[in-house]
Amino acid sequence: RSIEREMAAAMAPTAAAPSTPGDKEEGGAMDLDLLLSSKTSLAFEEELLRSPFQLKIWWQYLQHTKDEGENNNKGQLFLLYERSLRSLPRSYKLWHAYLRERAVFAASFPPLHAENRRLRFVFERAFVAGMHRMPRIWLEFLEFLALGNAPLTDTRRAFDRALRALPVTQHARVW
Repeated sequence: RSIEREMAAAMAPTAAAPSTPGDKEEGGAMDLDLLLSSKTSLAFEEELLRSPFQLKIWWQYLQHTKDEGENNNKGQLFLLYERSLRSLPRSYKLWHAYLRERAVFAASFPPLHAENRRLRFVFERAFVAGMHRMPRIWLEFLEFLALGNAPLTDTRRAFDRALRALPVTQHARVW
């Protein structure tokens, strides 16, 4: 029971975690049944309580959740990514995988849909967390914006920000 209480406290939603279709909320606490769908998930959660800053454990848990979910519940997967990034906010591997998952999910919606705004918000959070020096993150963000998922002025400003953030040797990749 104490593990469930600790997990409920750890999973309390924050302002930084946007809601996602598929998230279940009751009274501000996440439904534990959503996250603990199997005994394996419980084992991962127990391991994360012991060592929450181990990338390898988070990565295995994410892969297990993807394999088990078969894309049926993106809310569960996105919640797990958010939790992992709270523990490891400077992990390029986690940010890149999360942004790609979000981009694939957002591609199924029209350009001005709320899910595309959420993806833009997640990209911005990645830049604030230290990913502003990573050209691959910028390239994916700019590609996403260039597909018409933002007003033209915002897209132009994003290109300018990318050029200011990246070293001159990387500018050719942006253009």
